Order: sequence, then C-alpha cells, then structure tokens
Amino acid sequence: MASTVTAPGRNPATSAAALLPSPAPGEPAVAAAGGTIFISYASEDIGAARQLLTDLRDIGGDVVWFDKSALKPGDNWEQQIRSAVQRCGLFLPLLSANTERRTEGYFRLEWNEGAERSKKIQGRKFIFPIVIDSDYHDSMERYALVPERFKAVHYSHAPAGQMNEALRAEIREQLLVLRRARTV
Repeated sequence: MASTVTAPGRNPATSAAALLPSPAPGEPAVAAAGGTIFISYASEDIGAARQLLTDLRDIGGDVVWFDKSALKPGDNWEQQIRSAVQRCGLFLPLLSANTERRTEGYFRLEWNEGAERSKKIQGRKFIFPIVIDSDYHDSMERYALVPERFKAVHYSHAPAGQMNEALRAEIREQLLVLRRARTV
C-alpha cells in the first residue's frame, strides 16, 4: 500500500481518494490529470476501502492516488482532495453503520462536494453510493445521514468492500463511457 503524508492534525485514514485512469486492454488511455474514480469513506472503513481498491484494480483500474499519498511536503491536502473530486468521473461514497454513527468527519465534506458537483453533470452517471455493511438488504432508509443527491440514486452493495459481478460490470461500463467521451 502507498505511504501516507499527513497534514498537521489530520488522521491519514479519515478519507481517501482513488483515481483510476488506466484503460482496460485495447481501450484508449484516459488523461491522468482527469482521473476516473474518487472513493470517500470514514476512517473506520479503511479495510473495506482497501478491498474495493483491489477489486477496482482487478477490472483494470490503476491507482494514481490513494488517500493523501500523492501529496508532497507543503501541499494543501484539502485543496488537493477538493480538486480530485472536481476532476473525477465517478464518485463512490462508501456508506456504513460507521458513517451513520459519525455526524461529522472529513468524508462528509467530500460527500457534499461530490453532491454539489453532481448538479453540474447531465446525461451520465456520477454518484455511486456503495453500502459496505454485510447485513444490508436494500433498505436505503437505514442510511439517512447522506446528501439528498445520494438518495436519488440506487445504492450498490459491496460487503466489506467486495464488489459483486453486477457492480463490477456497471463500473467497467461507466469507465468505458468516460474513456470514449475523453477520446472524442
């Protein structure tokens, strides 16, 4: 796993971003500056986030930034993360009992940033809320402390961060859509 650079007073596991611009074999490359996927999670869910990263790599994702590991000394981590949310093509907030228990956290700022960004996006999918609790049974009401924009889309389920085939296929398809749009 990549090393983490921590801003003063900042827990390095509080939130994370994973930008996955590499194409599947035979697909055109995506501009690295644009990124592809941003994952946002509560620090307590880092294990599930790492598993999700592994699954994303398995479908052709090349992680160019995990958490703040891409930051250099003196970089403004908050500005870098906000910029990553603005550049990403897909925003994946991880929902869990942990996020429901925490009424504040940096992931909430990321979620609000993603929700605001989604207002500017028309004609394609952007927010993919993923429930990582193993006991989730399509009861979206259980996750009430999320931005309204999240409630407007169907939640996916990846217990402990492990994607099922339907989620893999959907993310793979969305990556292809984004790659095609960037090569036009």
